[in-house]
Amino acid sequence: MPRHVRFALLLIAAVFPHLGVWNGGFSFDDTEFVEANASIRGIESAIDSFDEPFPPHFPELGRYRPLTNLSYAIQFGFWKANPGGYHRANLFVYFAIVLLVYQLGCRYLGSRCYATWLALLFAVHPAHCEAVDSIAGHSELLSLLFVLLSLSAFHRFVDFDPLRSKGGGWTAPSAGVRTLAGLAAAVFYVAALLSKESAIVLPGVFLAHLLIYHQGARGASSLGRLAAGLHALPYFFIAPIYLGVRWTVLGRIRPATSILGDVDFATHAFTVGRVFFEYLRLLVFPHPLQVDYFYQSTIGIQTSASLCGLLGWIVLAAMLLWLMREVRWAGKEGAAAVGSLRAAALFGALTFFAFLFPVSHVVPFQALMAERFLFAPSLGAALFAVSWLASLRPSIRTQLVLRRAPAICLALFAVLTALRAADWRDEVALWTSLAEQVDDDPRVQLSRSLCDSIPITSRRSTILRCFDSRRGIIAARGGCTAGSSIWIPTVRWRGRTSESSRRGS
Repeated sequence: MPRHVRFALLLIAAVFPHLGVWNGGFSFDDTEFVEANASIRGIESAIDSFDEPFPPHFPELGRYRPLTNLSYAIQFGFWKANPGGYHRANLFVYFAIVLLVYQLGCRYLGSRCYATWLALLFAVHPAHCEAVDSIAGHSELLSLLFVLLSLSAFHRFVDFDPLRSKGGGWTAPSAGVRTLAGLAAAVFYVAALLSKESAIVLPGVFLAHLLIYHQGARGASSLGRLAAGLHALPYFFIAPIYLGVRWTVLGRIRPATSILGDVDFATHAFTVGRVFFEYLRLLVFPHPLQVDYFYQSTIGIQTSASLCGLLGWIVLAAMLLWLMREVRWAGKEGAAAVGSLRAAALFGALTFFAFLFPVSHVVPFQALMAERFLFAPSLGAALFAVSWLASLRPSIRTQLVLRRAPAICLALFAVLTALRAADWRDEVALWTSLAEQVDDDPRVQLSRSLCDSIPITSRRSTILRCFDSRRGIIAARGGCTAGSSIWIPTVRWRGRTSESSRRGS
């Protein structure tokens, strides 16, 4: 496939399904992050906010993302209060990410054809809609962009570029170039951390790469594999420095409140299994997709065992056993050579778990789950899926159903993405879509009614923020336990007016 055709194909796949928000408005958390964020009104104020929470007027969220705030300030210089500009900037960053995913596929899959399939699958996956179509999702985009740039520089640092080395005229980088590449990887890693804190797991991805692909690791003793992993050691020192800065700014490292912070062990385990199953479902069958209120209402805190939660733990255990077997294989066999699809599948699975770890409730976390949390983990899942499909026997892979199935899957995902992107064009569409599926959450009713009764500039920053200030959650099959006491006003619901007398308690 000619290079310009591949470029056009990736551009269409990345941008076209999201055109519904090209001139979209503000919705959901966009109000707090952009509209009500005075620190983005100038570059100087955004730089000053490097020692403040994000956003500065909302410290209770416990977030430190100064580079995201600076990016909003730069965009504000162009777009001011025009939300369409911010949406288009998200699409531009997303397309850059898709191109980097293609480059990543070339290196790990050893084939431009397979790399194209990887980039297309990543580009059209519907679970990316919240990250791409929500202006507040800009931190997800920036963080993954810098993660991929850091990984690309790290490849240069350890001299990993199998596709180019297959051709003639390839010259390995000099020691000076490799040193500069190692420094660039560190700089991009810091940028990813300052965009979103979940990028802290990136050194683990570096270590996984070294243990699978480094020349000194394959077939070596345990000591030899440990020596190969030392290339990633400097990057592990960046994480505690970042945590120290975060402590200085926020006064703490972890969130002040956690969804599962005060539950017993059994409840914690039941919920983790159920959430993991839901994440797997969204990767394979991403419908329906909604904001986090939906999952709080339909899943909630699992106080008892459920079939889906049990299946989640079974699948998780099976995947961990498979990973242990494959890691032993990668350490013992020389077959884990550069370009091996089996090695690519292993790296993809390890990457998936690495990026899923911060939102898996193994460590304290504020939200139950959300589709945007799958943005980075889906990269590893896509690499695993493409590697597995490509490794099937040629007699099976060339059958009609397997030749057509990937294209049908991509087309279906593109349609689902376009439909979900349309929900993010403004707050009315977003909350109407959610209200059709969740009618027992007062926050949803409140947000939908505010779309009709309160000006956009004060809609969510005044009432909804107060109502959700302590992050209430719907317990499994239970009622709302929001952490504030606020009277729900008259709610206009599908053209009818009804009085709601519920309180958050």
